[in-house]
Amino acid sequence: MFESEPGSVVVPNADLKPEYVYNAEIGTVKTFGDFLKVDASIYYTFLDNALARRNYTFNGQDSIVYDGELSQVQAIQNITSAYVYGIQAGVDVNFGKGIGLSSTISYQKGEEESEDSLIYYPLSHITPLFGSTHLTYEQKK
Repeated sequence: MFESEPGSVVVPNADLKPEYVYNAEIGTVKTFGDFLKVDASIYYTFLDNALARRNYTFNGQDSIVYDGELSQVQAIQNITSAYVYGIQAGVDVNFGKGIGLSSTISYQKGEEESEDSLIYYPLSHITPLFGSTHLTYEQKK
């Protein structure tokens, strides 16, 4: 047992089943001489019996006093399914004389299936659109 956040306590769940992950990815890289490289990839991941923290009961109670505080009982549980898909692209430019530019961008989306209505809703902990760009300088020694 441990407190994950004030007011919530996570207990073991002996009924957990293994989570299975199925993934497909395709990507490509194109180089133009020694000055430009462009890459991109897309992927799709399906999780069956996905694991998620949900409200639970311990000895028939949905709340217990833990560390002096009444806390909601939670446990890691199997949810029906979830999926994540995304795309990534990047470019590297060599301007010569040790000066370069590197840039990447990534987007992903994920949803999990509701146990009650069997409709999908946004999956928590999915990174939003993000990227980075670096101007670099290299010299020998």
